[in-house]
Amino acid sequence: MINLKTIRRFGFILLVLFLGIFIGHASFLVTFLLVSPLLIIWLLAWDDKQYQMRQYRRANRMYQSENFRYKS
Repeated sequence: MINLKTIRRFGFILLVLFLGIFIGHASFLVTFLLVSPLLIIWLLAWDDKQYQMRQYRRANRMYQSENFRYKS
């Protein structure tokens, strides 16, 4: 399972790669072809991780009504 720290590190690596390509004076098309698939993968992983965190929080949420013992 991918944790959020890994996704942030991968995003940082993408940023460094993107800046390195521009500093190296690559053309826009080369930059776009190299960076766009990596960026899309990173965005998908980030979105999936956020969705998993929301589902986990919903599943483990305790409602006050669950803590009460009803008298019968």
